[in-house]
Amino acid sequence: PVVCRSNMVAVYSLPTMLSGEEERIAIIGVSGSGKSTLAGRMAPLLNLPLIHLDRHCWKPGWEKTPSPEWELVVDELIARPRWIIDGHYGGTLKKRAAAADAVVFLDLPVWTCLARVIRRWRTYSGRTRPDMGEGCPERWSLDMIHWVVSFPFARRPQVVRILAELPDSKSVIRLTSPAAVDRFVDELRSRRPSPSTEET
Repeated sequence: PVVCRSNMVAVYSLPTMLSGEEERIAIIGVSGSGKSTLAGRMAPLLNLPLIHLDRHCWKPGWEKTPSPEWELVVDELIARPRWIIDGHYGGTLKKRAAAADAVVFLDLPVWTCLARVIRRWRTYSGRTRPDMGEGCPERWSLDMIHWVVSFPFARRPQVVRILAELPDSKSVIRLTSPAAVDRFVDELRSRRPSPSTEET
């Protein structure tokens, strides 16, 4: 489903979601929406370098990179010629969307995301998950729950505005369910040349 710029209605237009020429793709959405998982699925299919923003933002002991330094970190990452970057980080969302050739917005139901956050905590409790910075073991907090539950009315409107302002030359894709995400990945996989047709 591609975002209709005027009203954010998902309109199905497979198989033209991506042109196949995008070299910089931003994946955004609230915690638990599946950003890192989708990025990990897309990167090998599109042969693009994978960047998890969490790894760059969080220092050991859950020390967050200060804002001025973080802006410079993001500027360096998006200046690279090719990437898939996953992470929401609303303060730098606008510049990442502007730098990207395509933006994938994981706009899943809040209860789906909340259930995934709980499952992730149970899976990695006391351990650092693969897409997180070193020395940041998975933790549980009321702030995280509030962030997920309040996202639809507190943060989502900002996302809608930013995406609506992007030029039509950019691909903007809104996926609203796990099934839609799977269909999206299946579509990307179907475009990948089979080994028998690749040049040797």
